[in-house]
Amino acid sequence: MAWSVCICWVVLDFPAGLSATKPSPVSIPFTWNSYDVPVDEADRHGEALLALALSRPADALARAGQLLAEPADALTESYARQARAIVLRDSGRVDEAVAGLRAAVRAARRSPSAERVADVRATLGVTLGFAGRTAQGLAMLDTAVAGCAGGVHGGRVLMRRATVLRLLGRYDEALTDLRRAIDLLRRGGDPIWEARSRSHRFLVYAALGQAARADRDLAIAERLFAAAGQELESAMAVHNRADVALQSGDIPARWASWTRPASGTPPSAPRSPASPPTAARCCSPPGWPPRRSPWPTTRCAGSAPGSVRPKWPR
Repeated sequence: MAWSVCICWVVLDFPAGLSATKPSPVSIPFTWNSYDVPVDEADRHGEALLALALSRPADALARAGQLLAEPADALTESYARQARAIVLRDSGRVDEAVAGLRAAVRAARRSPSAERVADVRATLGVTLGFAGRTAQGLAMLDTAVAGCAGGVHGGRVLMRRATVLRLLGRYDEALTDLRRAIDLLRRGGDPIWEARSRSHRFLVYAALGQAARADRDLAIAERLFAAAGQELESAMAVHNRADVALQSGDIPARWASWTRPASGTPPSAPRSPASPPTAARCCSPPGWPPRRSPWPTTRCAGSAPGSVRPKWPR
């Protein structure tokens, strides 16, 4: 029997709109001017920008804006537009994200990289799927899969197609794509995307009631995210593990996850209801104020209504 799961996908709360959000004082590791930069170096910087979009979104948005304000070649433009669209999408501005991703696809098609085209199409496909336009989204994802020869890029695209298949309840097909994706990504040495694929496979296993497999995937994903410095995604994995423990009746394990920072340091002392362990929670524990969201969500037994905006795959 399937067990309900509270999905911990963080709500990105940007006060007064994204334009008012200031980047952190941490130095942003992107300073290249896109002209006269070798393609492999531009790809390396672009991939780092995309990773930043799911780790420090405000910084990624600021840097993407800087790149788009400067003269840029097609490859760099595609990365900047894609990163910006990811942040917009994760803050609920889906229509703007779709428009930005279509522009990113056009820029990628002007670049010399077929893999770049497939990657942006995959991001657009999954965004369309979350927007309810699943037929368009799957068609775009099928085109992206066909445009990949395999390897790391193929694994990334397969993971995103699996996400839409899961939303449609096509769990067997989703698992097939995710197994292939995890194998390709592990062999290709891409720990961040392997972790993302395991995080999405967790959702399929949760829907099928396979708690042990779900927790195993999350444990590996948490470790990989933390090692790669993906702070936001690591924190979400910690909290999803806590909810797996709750569904399995392991309350001590759930409390340990609630109070343990994503960095893996020992659990802290119990916190007061006014000081929740982190903002990235799927359900409000008893006594904590609920977080409201326009998205429907599953409630944990005995918890105040949670508010989770789904975490979008990149």
